[in-house]
Amino acid sequence: MARIAGHQGLVWLDGWGSPCESCSGAHHLCRQLKVLGLDARILPAQQVGAYRVAGTRSKNDATDAAAICEAASRPHLHPVPIKTAAQQGILSIHKLREGYKDERTAVINRIRGLLAEFGLVFAQSPEALQAALPDVLEDANNELPGDLRLALDRNVKHWGRLDEEMAWCEQRISEHARTDERAKKAAALLGIGPITASAVVATVEDFTQFKSAKQFGSWTGLAPSQTGGGKTP
Repeated sequence: MARIAGHQGLVWLDGWGSPCESCSGAHHLCRQLKVLGLDARILPAQQVGAYRVAGTRSKNDATDAAAICEAASRPHLHPVPIKTAAQQGILSIHKLREGYKDERTAVINRIRGLLAEFGLVFAQSPEALQAALPDVLEDANNELPGDLRLALDRNVKHWGRLDEEMAWCEQRISEHARTDERAKKAAALLGIGPITASAVVATVEDFTQFKSAKQFGSWTGLAPSQTGGGKTP
């Protein structure tokens, strides 16, 4: 949950995550506080942490609030733009899709691992495994026990349900990319598809906040990390 610190009508929250993402509820809290007439802003938590006394060893509500106030006084730290409810709604579809994708990968790897225990190894592509599974489960000559055949059959059905959920998410994302004017402009760029276009415009409400494409790339985390001296790349 977001940590909050405030003074004279100005409220700061530290949002855990990247500069373009914050912890659960931070954007909602800011929207609600603005309704009350307060000037609420979000600071990236990884930048606020640098101002906490004794670092992570003294992390508690009091030191977090003090660090927020200290970080808020630094002119070089820029607040995270507050997302609208509509933006968060589209981004939630993207997050669900990524979750389903990770879960599907886990299911596929689980099936492969179980089959490999009985000497059944198949090509790496999910399509090759999916095509071979019906024959494997029906083949009475392999060593697969009956209970495992039933379990694998349930996993295959779960895989199918995850594919359906991903397809639904992609349908909603594609619809957003077709109907949102900014997403259509982003999709017209070379190498940008509907999923990326939808995610970009849902993440950034106002692109004029960036002075250049380089600054936007740095904000999204595309810029390389620097750990030594020398010239800035």
